Amino acid sequence: MQQQMEDIELQIWEYLDNACSEAEKQRVEQLISSNEVWRKKFAELKALQSELQELEEHHPSMRFTANVMDSIATAHVASTTVRYLNNWVIKGIAAFFLVLIGAAIIFSVVAINAPNAHVSNACGFNKYFNSDVLTAVMFINILLALAVLDRVLRRRQEQKHLV
Repeated sequence: MQQQMEDIELQIWEYLDNACSEAEKQRVEQLISSNEVWRKKFAELKALQSELQELEEHHPSMRFTANVMDSIATAHVASTTVRYLNNWVIKGIAAFFLVLIGAAIIFSVVAINAPNAHVSNACGFNKYFNSDVLTAVMFINILLALAVLDRVLRRRQEQKHLV
C-alpha cells in the first residue's frame, strides 16, 4: 500500500511539473477525476506546491545578498580598545608575590644571622617554618616570578611585532 501511494505521488508530481507525456497527462487527469484517493492526493500536493512557490517568491534576490556582503567588506573593523585584564590587577598580583618573596628572604636572613635561636622562637616561626617549608615556598615563588617575567617579555615581543 505504501509503495502504491508513493507511485501515485510520483505520477502526480510529474503531472504538476509538466514532466510527463500527453498520454500520461490524460491518464492522470482521468484518475484524478474518477478516483477519490487520487483526488485527495492531488489536492494535497497542489497545496504543497503553491506554498513552495510562495516561499520562493519571498527570498531576497541574489543581488541583495551581494550588496550586504559588499557593505560588510567595506566596513572598517575597529581594533580592540579595552584589554581583557586590567594592568592594575596584574601589577597588584605581581606586587603581592614580590612582597611575599621579600618577606621570605628577610625571614631567611634574620633566621640565619640571629646569634641566638630565641629571636625566631619568640615569634613562634619555628613551629610553622622549617627549612623544608621555606625551601618549598621559595621554589614556588621563584617559579611564579619567572612565569610573570616570561609573560611580560612575551607581551613586549608581541607588541614589537605588531608595530
